[in-house]
Amino acid sequence: MESMRPRPLLNRIDDSVLAVAGASIKLLEHRGVRIGCNKSAPQGHPYLDMDPRQIWARRYLSWRFLRGEGIEIGALHCPLPLYKGARARYVDFMSVEDARTHYPELAQFQLVTPDYIENGEDLPSIKAESQDFIVANHFIEHCEDPIKTIANLLRRVRKGGVLFLAVPMRDFTFDRTRTLTPLDHIISDYKLGADASRIAHYREWAEHVLHKQVGEIDDAVNDLLARHYSIHFHVWNFQTFHELLEVLRSDFKFPFDIVAAAEWRYNPFESVYVLRRNGDFLVS
Repeated sequence: MESMRPRPLLNRIDDSVLAVAGASIKLLEHRGVRIGCNKSAPQGHPYLDMDPRQIWARRYLSWRFLRGEGIEIGALHCPLPLYKGARARYVDFMSVEDARTHYPELAQFQLVTPDYIENGEDLPSIKAESQDFIVANHFIEHCEDPIKTIANLLRRVRKGGVLFLAVPMRDFTFDRTRTLTPLDHIISDYKLGADASRIAHYREWAEHVLHKQVGEIDDAVNDLLARHYSIHFHVWNFQTFHELLEVLRSDFKFPFDIVAAAEWRYNPFESVYVLRRNGDFLVS
């Protein structure tokens, strides 16, 4: 069977596009518009010691596709820049105080204060078809049931609304030694529930990310379970995540078009996908 080929509006953002975006961003910054991750951390901090071009892809796609009022899930220290009058409220599953404890690596950063403290996978306080856009950057990999989560997010945007996802790419993160999550596994988590695979995910995390030895893995897993620690439950590369989206469109009949699927050579750490809702859900 021939492998699926990406067919979005954008596969790779080239230098000419980003040159225009970069010039626009510099103009906005000159006018005092706050752009990108906050700068409260000291020089040399790993979140600041990077090529500023790394988040141009996010900025460009935000400028091109996001309008109106929406929400961003899990913004923490790096809310997405918004343009052309777009406004967002913020959702996180914990308060700023709890996030400080949960993510000690963000101690030097100013964190976004959430407007809603609730599970971003379910969004119980957000009404169906009430948002012009939903931003969920570096969020979907933390979801035990990505298919259910994407369905819930799409239901909350209006027809014509946008779901904006930045997804970390396995080969350029601490997940690099893990196995790409098979599509069948993700479908099984959706159909049968994710409880059965949770411990296996934590074990893989303990071995490949925490680098625990065989005799230490069980204790690490029990600690992660006790803290409900939010790991990367699933890992993708550009092609495998795109294939998941195509299956959701073709087999599950999720009502969206892929209007952008962007790789950017200055930031292989993530790819950015923009989905536009195009109709009603035909499945419950």
